[in-house]
Amino acid sequence: MAVLHTIKAWLYDNPLTADQNDYAARVSAERSLTVREICESAVARGGADINASAMEHAVELFHKEMGYRLCDGGQPACRLPWSLLRKLHTLNT
Repeated sequence: MAVLHTIKAWLYDNPLTADQNDYAARVSAERSLTVREICESAVARGGADINASAMEHAVELFHKEMGYRLCDGGQPACRLPWSLLRKLHTLNT
């Protein structure tokens, strides 16, 4: 029988039981990605015209400047989650 679909999952300790060999699975889509992982993915996919470290540096500069602009009372036109906006604001105060 052919396998039609696969699900990638990460295993985490199950805090609901005392068994040290009991794990809970979470699909990898639930895992948080770092800026570095996203930049490396873009380069590996072939859609980037710069290397991953240069892209990561540019993103970090963008986030830093956005934090400064938020501190100055600006509101970004790009759609970012509030949790990230609060983090950017906190980093620059």
